[in-house]
Amino acid sequence: MSLGEPLSICDILKSCLNLRLFFCFHFIIFFPSALQQDVQAKFGEDVTLQCQITTDERISVVKWSRPDLNTDGYVYFYRNKRFYENYQHPSFYGRVKLRDPEMKDGDVSVILKNVTFNDTGMYECHIAVRNPVRSKRAHTEISLFIDLTVTGEFQDVQVKFGADVTLQCQISTDEIISVLKWSRADLNTDGYVYFYRNKRFYENYQHPSFHGRVKLRDPEMKDGDVSVILKKVTFNDAGMYECHVAVRNPVRNKRAHTEISHFINLTVTGESLPQRGENATLECYGPSDATEIMLRWTKPDLQTDNYVIYLKDGHFQKDLQNDLFKGRVELKDSKWMTNGNFSVILQNVTLNDSGTYECYAAYNNQPSINLKVKEEVGS
Repeated sequence: MSLGEPLSICDILKSCLNLRLFFCFHFIIFFPSALQQDVQAKFGEDVTLQCQITTDERISVVKWSRPDLNTDGYVYFYRNKRFYENYQHPSFYGRVKLRDPEMKDGDVSVILKNVTFNDTGMYECHIAVRNPVRSKRAHTEISLFIDLTVTGEFQDVQVKFGADVTLQCQISTDEIISVLKWSRADLNTDGYVYFYRNKRFYENYQHPSFHGRVKLRDPEMKDGDVSVILKKVTFNDAGMYECHVAVRNPVRNKRAHTEISHFINLTVTGESLPQRGENATLECYGPSDATEIMLRWTKPDLQTDNYVIYLKDGHFQKDLQNDLFKGRVELKDSKWMTNGNFSVILQNVTLNDSGTYECYAAYNNQPSINLKVKEEVGS
């Protein structure tokens, strides 16, 4: 018999021959189980991974894990009435919580928020319980396995750096489109790629990086065409896009809604290599209408304390700028705090400007930007 297979009555009785009766009784009721359930969830939704034990003993440890990740870190780790965030795998930060924080009736289920295709895999719920009234510290351990599959139709689209791309989405319905949301879940910040509701586009709901760059292919959305055109794509535009449509039938007595989602995985190809003497734009975005921001751009390989550019509360700190960048760096957007555009323009680049640049704001780290400078042919 392999580990985790259910015990027959004969197996249990054989085991009891060499055990005390009391312990045998406990063994029969609380023998560790290794059950598995299959769960499906749609991309972008929240999903509950259910795990519950029937015992009056105290839960001392709860470990939710993904063995197939092959890296350190748990989905969720709880021990002695405390959740340990530092034990959590980075991909699950801020996305997992207990369904019942008090774990009443042995409910140790967790809710995984905003699932992506990368969340597909085998999850293990491992519980350690103990009985505090016994003289010896006896433990019982239980494991439950959940095979999660994330579903959703998606297509792969490739586009060259700097070109325009159409993200296609069309529904076959005669009902009225009440809401259209184009979004990028991996942005991890507020704001949509495009937001439309009740015959109106809401620019104030748009993420700063898409301002002025997205429009409907057909403003009238005839035949259910809700495709959008994304202009002048950059490498930062690569990722998974969701087209979410809510439609309703005005002739029905009740306000019935139907919701449809479609996914596009956008890959940006090519190179962005400014030639010597040209200007280079280093892109970085944050929340709009921010105040009291400390913004700094650095180049780690300079190995100095000075900055590419440093702003505090909207004021440029000239004395903290590295001599190599004086007079050569300016903000791309003069209303950067209002619009959330922290991008800068580096003028008249040279080979010495090649390297990695980092954008840092007081409230949020942004991804590093790798700038390469291409030497002019024949120089």
